Amino acid sequence: MEVAPGVYRLAVPLYAPPVVFDHRSMANVYVLRGKDGCMLIDSGWDTKEARNSLERKMAEIGLGLRDIRKVVYTHLHPDHFGQAGLFKEYGVTWQAAHRLEIDYIRHRFSLSDEELGKVESHWCRSHGVPAEYIDELQRILLCMHHMVRFLLPSVSLEAGDTIEFDPFQLKVFWTPGHAPGHICLYEPRLKLLFCGDHLTGKLPPHIPFYSSYGDDINPIGWYITSLKPLEALDVELALPAHGREFGGLKRRLSQIGPQVEQTTEEVFETVDGQMLTAFEVIMRKNPRLDWGKLLPIQKRGHLVETVARLQALKLDGRLEVVLNDGLVSYRRILQGTAT
Repeated sequence: MEVAPGVYRLAVPLYAPPVVFDHRSMANVYVLRGKDGCMLIDSGWDTKEARNSLERKMAEIGLGLRDIRKVVYTHLHPDHFGQAGLFKEYGVTWQAAHRLEIDYIRHRFSLSDEELGKVESHWCRSHGVPAEYIDELQRILLCMHHMVRFLLPSVSLEAGDTIEFDPFQLKVFWTPGHAPGHICLYEPRLKLLFCGDHLTGKLPPHIPFYSSYGDDINPIGWYITSLKPLEALDVELALPAHGREFGGLKRRLSQIGPQVEQTTEEVFETVDGQMLTAFEVIMRKNPRLDWGKLLPIQKRGHLVETVARLQALKLDGRLEVVLNDGLVSYRRILQGTAT
């Protein structure tokens, strides 16, 4: 679908059991047709269905993988850069992401499956996940890890950089939260904002805290702060990585910050006078949730989002961490109490 002159949104399938069972789930790859070939923004992950879909949809607009000159990634989660290695096989040497994403993914892919699995299992256990669910959460991480044809991007981006691809100019905005090195890309001539997983038209943002993050990482705080620079942009159309394009960016920005703050406050209220693990917070906050019937990816989503909010409250000085035999629990810091 052509969303602006020379700019196409190609929805490629995310269906990939055992991670995603929904045939309707899609990731958007944006194709910018330039004077010499094309540039891609994101890629989908490396599955047969995603590869075939991307090739077929590029052919429908008269392009092939050999026409790709540049690829830029909003961030380096598997469903966004999974086909990086495939593009290299077709001669694409210019592939770019933010410096923090490159550093993060370099470390992550230096670990063996056994090492990754141990880190994830230990982390899940430390946050109170019952033993019978640990293996499936470990497996889901490794499954996503394997849906990447790995290639380290050759170009390191920073906030304020401009990516030139005649006739397009993409200005780089560092928008951490969903990922430490997440970026949005602004095309001023067409007034487009490629916003990756930072924004969607309707759904709340997914702001996770992963097992590989350091103790000083604050995805929620980063996310709230990174909304502000986007308010000044003259945007007619926002182009997310999932879902349809949308207008009214300023209105959406005014809605989404308070939504994130509200969900964080709900986690704080759940802790109320108790000492709880992240898993206990999930179950108390969602009393009707049947955890055993959730898909593994849904379980992981609940966990990483809840820990992100607990981490923000901890760094904000509202919660403290209590360690007991490897178990991480949280409790409120009473006003006037020394830490």
